[in-house]
Amino acid sequence: MAQLERTSGWTAISEAGPERLPAASGGATAFKFRDPDGHPLEFLEFPAGAVPERWRRAETANPCLGIDHSAITVADVDRAITFYEGFGFRVTGRQRNEGAEQGRMDGLGSFARCEVVTLRLPGAPAPHLELLGYREPGVILEEVEDDSPFATTLLLERSDRPAESLRDPSGHRLEFRSEPAVS
Repeated sequence: MAQLERTSGWTAISEAGPERLPAASGGATAFKFRDPDGHPLEFLEFPAGAVPERWRRAETANPCLGIDHSAITVADVDRAITFYEGFGFRVTGRQRNEGAEQGRMDGLGSFARCEVVTLRLPGAPAPHLELLGYREPGVILEEVEDDSPFATTLLLERSDRPAESLRDPSGHRLEFRSEPAVS
């Protein structure tokens, strides 16, 4: 947070600063914000003793250890699960986050109710995919033009299928590649 505060151009999504989530949600402290280009990001700090194995390592000068997940809002959680299972994802967690903390963290006011589903590809390390199904204050999905700077695409490497682009049931863009992207 200290490094973020020294950076210009970002805006907070979380209304009251970092929020400690309930134990049922992992007890992490989370803070959501938009980078200078408007992309939503989230910082997570896991409680001592509950840091996932892949993030346990010696202290470094870099405060960011990696990308834990990509989260997308979906209109129908069960329909989205079925869609992503068709590509080999498996549900590894499903919970309901609700309360004032969730509302403030997501910039939705004093209360939010959200079903959070964790999807992973078998044997694949982080990042994983999270489906967010908001029930209160209700689903908010905006169609974004393909050439918009806010248009995002989930890139998936799959050696067993041809390269293709498609959309999930909520309109999110997916692109399958048979070879790793060159950086």
